[in-house]
Amino acid sequence: MKRLTFSLILSLLFTYCQGQDIINLKDKTKLDVKVIEKTDRIVKYMFADYDDSPVISVKTNRISSIEYQNGFVDPAGNQNPRRNKPLGFSGGVAFDLNGDYGLLTASANYFIIPQVDLELCIGTDTEEGYCLMTGARIHLNSDYSDNRMTPFIGVQGGTILNELLIQFPVGLSYIIKQGLNASLSLNHMIVRNSWESAFLEFRIGWRFK
Repeated sequence: MKRLTFSLILSLLFTYCQGQDIINLKDKTKLDVKVIEKTDRIVKYMFADYDDSPVISVKTNRISSIEYQNGFVDPAGNQNPRRNKPLGFSGGVAFDLNGDYGLLTASANYFIIPQVDLELCIGTDTEEGYCLMTGARIHLNSDYSDNRMTPFIGVQGGTILNELLIQFPVGLSYIIKQGLNASLSLNHMIVRNSWESAFLEFRIGWRFK
């Protein structure tokens, strides 16, 4: 009889545990709930521990993850496009603000964290030669932000026309959820023992997981 009673209790506990979801908030709070509806902006849920629970809404940007009863873990509010699609390739054009020089550019970059990306860029004016630059950019962003547009600053070093250069880009980057990436920046370029100038550069490309 004791074994039967113990088995029934275990069965009820198992059924109860399997019948609830867990919402993990970014402030470390855990909610034992039954998720009713989820959109890109809100999650609607009822408390799992009583039947007459009201339907409550919480914004997805407050959620770090949702653990569903079937074992699936939804990142929910962790939808930072720079975290989810860290690798990007793009092409663009850069114009000397003095009107004397222009470049076609191609670049690859990777976000090591949502706030910092490492970049390799090559450019050519199709006549005199090419430039090669590499460096890092810092994006004003947070780990769990779902903002599509972020400002950035950076520093890059490389060569142009066989001379050493250093460049300081300042601009805006925009990423849509599907992966399209565009940026506009003002780049102050200093070529050692030669000249310096400012370039306005526009790029468009695509990001990948």
